[in-house]
Amino acid sequence: MGIRIKADEVLDVLTNAPSKSQVAIKMYAQEGAKKFENYAKTHRRWTDRTGRARASLTGWVETLTNVTRINISHGVDYGIWLELAHERKYAILQETVDNNAEEVLEGFKDLTKHLR
Repeated sequence: MGIRIKADEVLDVLTNAPSKSQVAIKMYAQEGAKKFENYAKTHRRWTDRTGRARASLTGWVETLTNVTRINISHGVDYGIWLELAHERKYAILQETVDNNAEEVLEGFKDLTKHLR
């Protein structure tokens, strides 16, 4: 009996493992997404009938090759109408970004001071 280690597999895992900086950025972005989601849910302008539209507002993080993006979206099919109909009276997504992006970006700048 013995232990067999396939060096090429270990090297592949180590090569493709995210760096500490990438992990820290993603974790920070997830906190930002949660901030967006909470803001949208508490500042929505429509009156809840079933609560589905509010409950489905979701902040989420998308990680691409060299980009980490914070998103906020509706999860109901009529979310588009809340955003665009009635002269945008019930829109909340752009307001959420406008009112939270600066704070999130400032926090990100602080974070990058500590990353190598």
